[in-house]
Amino acid sequence: MIFIREIQYQLKQSKTAFDNAFQGVLPDPTTEIPSFLSGERLLQILAKLKKDTLYNAQKLVQELTSEGLTLASNRQRYLYGLQEIKLNNTE
Repeated sequence: MIFIREIQYQLKQSKTAFDNAFQGVLPDPTTEIPSFLSGERLLQILAKLKKDTLYNAQKLVQELTSEGLTLASNRQRYLYGLQEIKLNNTE
């Protein structure tokens, strides 16, 4: 049972660190970097995040235009949709 709690704690710490990094918060210099998180793996994660975000933003634009809306006429809905994409991709 202790092992599961330790894993849950580490996952929570990792999620917090990623969330903070995504928001531009500088990491604590004493934070230990997991051994599995190599430079190459980090680039793979960032590439997937950006690709998914772009794909979802394109879907949002397609949905708006299929409803006959333009980004200029419905800017608020577009910005809200982008915020949802950002939140979903960070989870």
